[in-house]
Amino acid sequence: MIYVYTFRLKDWFYYLGYVLFGSSLTNEFSILQFILPSLMLAYAFSLNDYSDGDVSKKYFLFPLITTFILLPFYNFVRIFYSMIFILLVTTYSVTQIRLKSIPIISLTINGIGFTFIALFGYGSLTFNLPVLLFFVILTSLNLVSQLIHEIVDIKDDIKNKIKSTASVIGYRKSLGLAKCLMLISLIGSVFLSVYMSRFFIFFLSIAVFSAYFISFGLKAVNKKTRIRYKNLGLVVGFIYLLSLIYT
Repeated sequence: MIYVYTFRLKDWFYYLGYVLFGSSLTNEFSILQFILPSLMLAYAFSLNDYSDGDVSKKYFLFPLITTFILLPFYNFVRIFYSMIFILLVTTYSVTQIRLKSIPIISLTINGIGFTFIALFGYGSLTFNLPVLLFFVILTSLNLVSQLIHEIVDIKDDIKNKIKSTASVIGYRKSLGLAKCLMLISLIGSVFLSVYMSRFFIFFLSIAVFSAYFISFGLKAVNKKTRIRYKNLGLVVGFIYLLSLIYT
């Protein structure tokens, strides 16, 4: 139970699905592929809590040290992706650098950071166009998730003089950026539904998901929007899991 609360398991467990996303592109599945990402995610979230002052003990050291102990059991490519992820989340949170407080950069790290969990599952440095587009879509959806989070908090951030991307560029431009990113996801998923027909239903669900938020879901962004985005995203992930089982 201490792992659940101390390392905020409930806030990141679904990102382990990204490992499956990457693994399915190479048809390489192993329980080992989930161990290191679990530790890295635990590190990322617990370090952020420590840096924000939410906890006083350095719990983040346990998953970090364990990660480095286990790294030699993985191939070079996965070590490479792991080190980039660790570098990103560390510079994002630690008070000495705190990229979290720099607009645009903080948004970018949130967008590409979790994509490296999927890249870890992929485990290759070779990309064809469909695979590259897949990761672009994933990054776009991550960026929208973070933008929604920032838009919801925009009034409090402006009041407390906290600089986020949304508070700097404003509500309307933030919504416009989110819709543009969803449009990338929509177009890309339609393309991949044809060229990666094995996952036709999965990419079709992403297209529907994207179209919904472009047309209706982002008209008025509030806390319910954030919850809806997360829950519908989990539904899309479940559809992906079913497509893996039945194809």
